Amino acid sequence: MNWWRHPDCPPEGTQLCSWDELPVEGGLERVFGSSGDPLHLVVLRAGEDAVCFVNLCPHFSLPLNHEPGRFLTFDGSVVCAHHTAFFQLADGVCTEGPCLGMALERVPVMHRQGVVILGSGSGGVRQGGDTA
Repeated sequence: MNWWRHPDCPPEGTQLCSWDELPVEGGLERVFGSSGDPLHLVVLRAGEDAVCFVNLCPHFSLPLNHEPGRFLTFDGSVVCAHHTAFFQLADGVCTEGPCLGMALERVPVMHRQGVVILGSGSGGVRQGGDTA
């Protein structure tokens, strides 16, 4: 399932975090929905910009973090805590580890006026639960 088709996907323009609360090292997890399968996103700094991915390693469909709210970033990559796969922040592609060449599912975000907000999905913009 693509992130924008998830039943708990928030609408475009949803604030994910302020720039100041986004750690220089590591990242923030944002969870949408309270069902048995909520949408988990991870927001990370990439220099002066922000990137966001679905928090799900393509190797075994496990979250990238082992402990809540703790993400490991190193040399322009986020590292899966379970199998030490390295994913480039630029595009989410795995450059080292058991899922070499696979990629995290990228979620478009914008950094505007000190806030990181959700962009639109390639399959249509979610507006209050409707798919465009």
